[in-house]
Amino acid sequence: MQLKYFIILLFSVFLLLTVACEIEVPELPLTKEEKKAIDSIYIAEKKIIKIDLDSLCDLRFNGFVDHAVDSIMKERKIEIEKLLNRN
Repeated sequence: MQLKYFIILLFSVFLLLTVACEIEVPELPLTKEEKKAIDSIYIAEKKIIKIDLDSLCDLRFNGFVDHAVDSIMKERKIEIEKLLNRN
C-alpha cells in the first residue's frame, strides 16, 4: 500500500515539475518613454564603442594583411611545387 502512494507521489511531483518548467512569463511591452531611453543610451554607447573599435581595427589591419599575403604566398608555392614535381 505504501508503494502505491509513493509511486503516485513521485509521478505527481514529476508531472508538476514538467508543467512548472514549461510555463513562460509573458514579456511586457515597453512604453514609449522606455523605448526612447533605450534608444538614447544605445546611440550614446554606440558612438563611444565605434571610436574604440575603429582604432583597434586600424592597429590590427597591417597584421591581417601581412598574414593574408603570407598565406596566399604559401599556397602559391605549394601549387608551383606540385606543378614542377608532376613532370
